[in-house]
Amino acid sequence: MNTVNKSHLIAGFFRYHREKLNYSLRGLVGSGSVVELSSLSDFEHGKRQLREDQLVYLFKLIGYDYYEVINAYDFEKEYHQIMEWIYLGEIKRAEDLYMKCIQNNVFNSLGCISFCLLGYTIGAIRNNINFNDFLIEKCDSLLSSDQIAIVNISKVNNMIHHGRFSAALEILKNAEQLTYEPKLRAWIMHQYGRVYGLSGNYAEAMVALLEAKQRYGEYLGIIRMIQVNLNLGNVYISTKSYAKAEESYLIAYERALMLKESTGLLTKCFNSLCWLYFDRNQYDKLKEVIDDMPDNLVESENTLFILAWAYYKLGLVDECVKYCKEARNKYLDREYPQVVFTYIENAALGKKTGQDALLKKAITMKDYEHNQMIDDLFTRELIDIYERRKNYEKAFKYAKKLLNR
Repeated sequence: MNTVNKSHLIAGFFRYHREKLNYSLRGLVGSGSVVELSSLSDFEHGKRQLREDQLVYLFKLIGYDYYEVINAYDFEKEYHQIMEWIYLGEIKRAEDLYMKCIQNNVFNSLGCISFCLLGYTIGAIRNNINFNDFLIEKCDSLLSSDQIAIVNISKVNNMIHHGRFSAALEILKNAEQLTYEPKLRAWIMHQYGRVYGLSGNYAEAMVALLEAKQRYGEYLGIIRMIQVNLNLGNVYISTKSYAKAEESYLIAYERALMLKESTGLLTKCFNSLCWLYFDRNQYDKLKEVIDDMPDNLVESENTLFILAWAYYKLGLVDECVKYCKEARNKYLDREYPQVVFTYIENAALGKKTGQDALLKKAITMKDYEHNQMIDDLFTRELIDIYERRKNYEKAFKYAKKLLNR
């Protein structure tokens, strides 16, 4: 067993359990006849290797057999594999292996600090609000600069979720100063692009995302490349570069179709492309996408809306009604989808009475999943209704609201 390669993990394990027992360094070394105080301190901070006999002695003092700890579980290989999958965006695979490590009692053997780091990172990426800041901060002095950078990058998802864009940028700048690892640098630029794009700094977002795309391309991070193309497409739409947006979305969608897993990512690509065609009234292109629709899409409320709306606009009444009924049955406890899908079904069936009332209700209704893109489509529908009725005053009123968004 090559303990030199595992010295950082061994030191982390030792320090974690020493502090858990509330043992001081001075108390452990005693007279220093076996291990000097300075040597033990350097060992815990990854600055010095200790002899095997010294390690056997020290581990016995904290209640562990050194050889049992070393042989109990070789976590280093799994740690690097999980981190590799995190870099590549293979979060499901990383999470599965992490859970397998839990079942194999990794926490009670080598690498418990790295184990805590992985749990924190996966929880943060999943935007799980229960990930433990206190635990990771407790281990902070045991982490390498790359690992501290990973902690910082992982926090960005939660900051984005809460609209804390300035704080996210500060923490990314800190991470950027800590690491030269190419895959981490690519991830940092990707996160910069997301934050800049969501905060309306589109030029900075484009620069960051294009750099991330180049870096990911160097080591074939396919999932990350798909995510970057989706983010680029969003930025291009925001700058009204619709041809560029379509190009980015198509690249993302075509690559996602080749993946056997990550159906959630495939669904995002499908949805993004359809929304673009809705916005541009390009229903001929939309029909091509719908006709070749993959079977493994995740049927979210967003996807059900897209399918119902697409079939309504394409004049395929039976298919439209099918998805409207499915959505209403699925979301019986929420008024917003009931109103939205009732309007679409009525429109597909050619019913006109009360349709303007449904549209206005949907647009003005307060709902925690209110969708701005649906509001825009429905506002256009309302404008069309008033123009057909020659009620140009009301048509102008809603056209003005649409322009001011």
